[in-house]
Amino acid sequence: MTIEFRKLAAFGLLPPEYSPNTVKRGWPYKFVTADAVDGSRSANWAHDAERFCITPARPNVSSNIGFPFTTLTGWTEINPGSADVVIGTAPSDPDPNLRSFMDMTTGFDPPSSSLMAGAQKVIGTVPDSFGIGTIIKLNQVGTYQVDALQFFIQTNSGRQLLVRFYDMRVDVFIGGGWQQIAAWGGNWWTEWWVECGYLGAGQCAVSVYAGTQKQPTTLTGALPTGSSGNNNLLAITQLSGANNNRHSQCAVVNVGTTQLPADMVLSTHKLVLPTTPSVGNVGLILEDVSVSLAPNDNLIVGITKDDTATLAVVDLDNNFDTGLPGLIDPSKTMRLVTGAANFVAGSGVDSRMTVNTNSGGLFAVLGIGMFWNY
Repeated sequence: MTIEFRKLAAFGLLPPEYSPNTVKRGWPYKFVTADAVDGSRSANWAHDAERFCITPARPNVSSNIGFPFTTLTGWTEINPGSADVVIGTAPSDPDPNLRSFMDMTTGFDPPSSSLMAGAQKVIGTVPDSFGIGTIIKLNQVGTYQVDALQFFIQTNSGRQLLVRFYDMRVDVFIGGGWQQIAAWGGNWWTEWWVECGYLGAGQCAVSVYAGTQKQPTTLTGALPTGSSGNNNLLAITQLSGANNNRHSQCAVVNVGTTQLPADMVLSTHKLVLPTTPSVGNVGLILEDVSVSLAPNDNLIVGITKDDTATLAVVDLDNNFDTGLPGLIDPSKTMRLVTGAANFVAGSGVDSRMTVNTNSGGLFAVLGIGMFWNY
């Protein structure tokens, strides 16, 4: 999909300074692909090859990381003998995080609440506010809560976070009982990021990202407490309370002080111009996934003609709702944000465009474009 500035101007979507009569040279407006980005100058961004977008990545601030699960060294099997826990592999999977995983099968013993397959490990100190990220697949779990794949983590102060995954539902134990926090899931690889924030007075707030989308529910209440002997313990278990032969896989588990998105720094590849430019006109197509970005506030765009030695901050003075459905979440719409700036004085032909954000949520930069005047 290519969007030309002159067509947008013809439809009244761009101000007069984007007229083809004044613009001397520029990129066509195109959706962002990996070859549009200079990875060595960009930080905390992730390219989604399926959707052609860029989103802020979450930091791997970890006290325990299995990225991916390549070994069970250091883990203790929870219920040896009646269930199987092994390292499975899928060498040809295109995602490097999914080429090995902890494979949990409960076997064929009579169903009971004690029948489970899983492993546990004492990890580094877990604070009261923390995050856990995981990539899982529910091969044969079903819709019964007692057959769920469950994550247990106890903080250094004894607070327990329990999260269970089963077909079409994710629950958290908070406020004295299980509460639903997300209403989807199934037998494919899914990425989940659970954020637990301590509010004081024994209260916590738990929120969940499913892939790039923050789920609308935030649960608030007290978490259960446990014996100090289980402090800093992480356990991953596939339960089998109602049915035999429950089966799930965990490719990644990551625990740290947070799993919220990190600030994003994005730089395009260098474009060598035929002569020194004077004015840069830029545009971006954005999709607000879980946060609404405010141009010139938590979305800052810069232009340079000396390979980012000096940056001119662009005044993003036009913000249009295109009405087109988002590529990540079709219930959202894509926005067109445009602006212009004078390049910093001096000579130079090594042009780049940069995008920065200090937002705490997820969004997508779907398209970028820059035109300049000589």
